[in-house]
Amino acid sequence: MFVVFLIVIISCIFCTRIIGGKIFSPVFMLCSFWLVIGIFAEMALFDVYRPSDKVWTVTTIGVIAFSFGALLATRLVGNRRVVFGKNKLDKNYVFDSQKYNIIVCLMLLYCAYRLVTAIKLLRMGLPLDMIRMLYFGNSVYGYKVPDWASTVEIYLHLPALYAAMTIVAMDIALPKDKHILKGKIRILSIAWIIIATLVSGGRNQLYAFAIEVLVAFFVTRQYDVTSLINIIKKYSKLIFVILLMIFFLYLFSIMRNSSGKDYDFIRSIYVYFCGAFAHMDSRFNTVNFEDYTWGLSLLSGFLRPIMLVWKYLFGAFPELYQKTIDIGSTLQSRISIGNNVGFNAFVLPVYYFYYDAAFLGVAFDSLVCGFVSNRIYAGVNNKKFDSYKVGIFLLVVYAIAMSMVRYAGNLVYYALSFVVLRLLHKKVYDKNEQE
Repeated sequence: MFVVFLIVIISCIFCTRIIGGKIFSPVFMLCSFWLVIGIFAEMALFDVYRPSDKVWTVTTIGVIAFSFGALLATRLVGNRRVVFGKNKLDKNYVFDSQKYNIIVCLMLLYCAYRLVTAIKLLRMGLPLDMIRMLYFGNSVYGYKVPDWASTVEIYLHLPALYAAMTIVAMDIALPKDKHILKGKIRILSIAWIIIATLVSGGRNQLYAFAIEVLVAFFVTRQYDVTSLINIIKKYSKLIFVILLMIFFLYLFSIMRNSSGKDYDFIRSIYVYFCGAFAHMDSRFNTVNFEDYTWGLSLLSGFLRPIMLVWKYLFGAFPELYQKTIDIGSTLQSRISIGNNVGFNAFVLPVYYFYYDAAFLGVAFDSLVCGFVSNRIYAGVNNKKFDSYKVGIFLLVVYAIAMSMVRYAGNLVYYALSFVVLRLLHKKVYDKNEQE
């Protein structure tokens, strides 16, 4: 079945390029990413188990449906914008730097408060694993995150951080004369991203931010890969930022381990990116999927604000919706995915989709994701720069870059980041341009 997966995913990449899709189109990025990590997963290196045929079947269905959804969006809608009502004016968005500056300052103060405890633990000689346990609400050597701070983290800080990452990424990628952030606030924003990563005890933000910077470079300047040598010479600043993120990823990876001397960075990277396939295989064999969530897994994160009101009124989430939350909770238990290889949490989005209605859920949910992603991509696939549209697209890029971890749409803070990004932009209309 792995051979079928290879044929399908390579065909999707090839067809995307043939019909004019650029290297930053959702289908090209998703398929290329899954192709690389899929090949390495099949190699079963570092004693990690080889994925079963079911894993490749589910993943292949997801790839086909995602690509077909993108194709439908291209053929049925194209680059046309859908207009509701009588409003025919061309709508654009202008970045509100004042709001952004306030958010950065407030969130830096919040991170400084969280950083104090993290530094105390680091001074005790503890690895970042302990800080990550603290971040997720566990008590570590008498330290525990207050409930109010956890609430702020989920509903304010992370949505603001994810939105800010897109702003900073495109600002770095833009030419000097078109920057949307001033020098000091740009430095503070990058400091915020690094501090937030340290406070969480993870590495995800830095990795995702590096990918967003890379994609923002191609989107904002409308380039394709033509000459690697010329790109390296001309865009040394971009390469420096990416290398800096890689350095911090390596540094944080060593700090996650109690003894940096015995830390195998290559093995850690392999398991981090490719372990999701073997992990899904183990979960498919141990989890009961008979009680489907019938589409709610696809929209779980976006429905959370409404469901919170429901919980406040009736005392609990609806049973069907609670199942979508329990998916992530079940994945937190650590299981073996190889000889002396423990793993938890990381699965591809198709695993969440499988909860909706087995193979049918994978097909339908993936098709919807492909359609929506391509519609967002159409908004940036032109010569007219719009920071809001590019920011929205970079949030899609984040979901693709983190797709070996989880389905981003299951996270309320990811859903709220779209709201924050919208609040950071003012809507304007151009009366001289008609649709």
